[in-house]
Amino acid sequence: MSSKRQKDMIKDVVETSPSFVFLALWQSGIGIELAGWISSAFVAAVLFSFVIRRIAPDPILLGINFHLLVITPAIVGLFALGYREFAQSALEYAHPSVFVSILAVGAVFLASGKSLLRSSADRTSEIRSSLALLAAASLGGLWAFTYSGPPLLQIAVPIMVVFGMRRFLIARDMDRSGPLSVAAATSVTAEPMFDPAS
Repeated sequence: MSSKRQKDMIKDVVETSPSFVFLALWQSGIGIELAGWISSAFVAAVLFSFVIRRIAPDPILLGINFHLLVITPAIVGLFALGYREFAQSALEYAHPSVFVSILAVGAVFLASGKSLLRSSADRTSEIRSSLALLAAASLGGLWAFTYSGPPLLQIAVPIMVVFGMRRFLIARDMDRSGPLSVAAATSVTAEPMFDPAS
């Protein structure tokens, strides 16, 4: 396994770890609020390390992690300020609103001229695939907000579908673009998280 591939795998593990930490803490019985605070602090540490090391985050995972970062402080803050109705609504839709974060982060990436995939030398193809990915996330959000069944089916399944589509789009663009796209897709640190020139 190449050094670059190992770095990619480590990056993926680090980016996904806050979600697993939250789920593990939540299921441990310590309470969803404490689990949320711990996960929020963990996400802050992960994002800070990415900024310091100038690592480009995955846009979908960044949306999920941003949600974990802000949702608990936002709900607790609303309760503390006396906005109980708003806080209760936010609490009710805390899980499906992760798709709102995913869509917001994706829109920011596209508006700033960045692709959600970085899989192809063909910029037009990247943008089209990014829009298709956002459309899939929109459908996932619609499902999450309207389905009232178990959280696994409400949230986990549509998120897995979004990630599955992302892998499909990357593979398709790589097949269309040839060897040059492989270098673009595996370059984790080539593009800084925040580009002052953009």
